[in-house]
Amino acid sequence: MSHYGYTPTLEVPDNYVLHFNKTPTDKPTRPKRYLLRLINTSFDSTFVFSIDNHWLQIVTADFVPIEPYYNMSVLVGIGQRYNVIVEANPLAGDDNPIPEDGNFWIRTWIADNCGIQPGGSGYEETGILRYDNTSTSDPTSRP
Repeated sequence: MSHYGYTPTLEVPDNYVLHFNKTPTDKPTRPKRYLLRLINTSFDSTFVFSIDNHWLQIVTADFVPIEPYYNMSVLVGIGQRYNVIVEANPLAGDDNPIPEDGNFWIRTWIADNCGIQPGGSGYEETGILRYDNTSTSDPTSRP
């Protein structure tokens, strides 16, 4: 877990680790989908949420009717809540291959000019998505 200096100071607690079951690729079935509820309880900062190598399907936003859409990240304003569906199907990007260990960082960071600016690159590794529940290593995925 990182703080304002963006230097890791604490291990990621177990309750910030998600375990997904990867759908076998030899079966013509749809990957499992997981619903996440994103809530910004901050009083002074808007943040951005993402999971390395995963598309997010944004399905609901408080008080705003939306047509579900896909994006790699979600901007969550102060007091805002979103329902997001994540498929257990990591995708490789041009500059971001899928790590062999099956571990991915869940990232949140303060949006530019939206609250206290701690400095640094802006990324914080605030959770882990694991496809192998026996793994205990930190992810090597990149934002």
